[in-house]
Amino acid sequence: MEVAIVQVNMPNVLSQVYSVLQYLPDELLKKIPSQIRDNITKLKSKDYEFEYDEAKELAEQDILEESKDMISALYLTYMCGEEKKNELLEICKQNDRVTAMYEKYGYEDIFEKNRKQEEIDTIADIEDLKLVEVKENIFKRIINWFKDLIS
Repeated sequence: MEVAIVQVNMPNVLSQVYSVLQYLPDELLKKIPSQIRDNITKLKSKDYEFEYDEAKELAEQDILEESKDMISALYLTYMCGEEKKNELLEICKQNDRVTAMYEKYGYEDIFEKNRKQEEIDTIADIEDLKLVEVKENIFKRIINWFKDLIS
């Protein structure tokens, strides 16, 4: 398994998170412990200013993946209720399983194996088909014999 080392500029990430948090309603913002909010404020970049576009959804913002991860972690840990938290954790588990499957088999391999299996199933179905001679019952043969005599 390959491990990629990614250089993260944490002050820039914290600047983006700080900017996003400024647009949260007070009741959600207050759910985040003040110590965490204070640390974000102290450790954010003094040189980098992120402009949050209110017209766009968070997913549409030009924001670092690490910032999205941190905002998601804050939401999951402090802001959402138990039912929503359980729902999101289940989605994360499903995503982890899919990611592990892709890492193990490869994206193209999964679909290639499915295609090959479909081809095998189709060939097996064709091979199972056999020609069967349909014989007319005795009464139908007699009726047809009389029809032939009359015509």
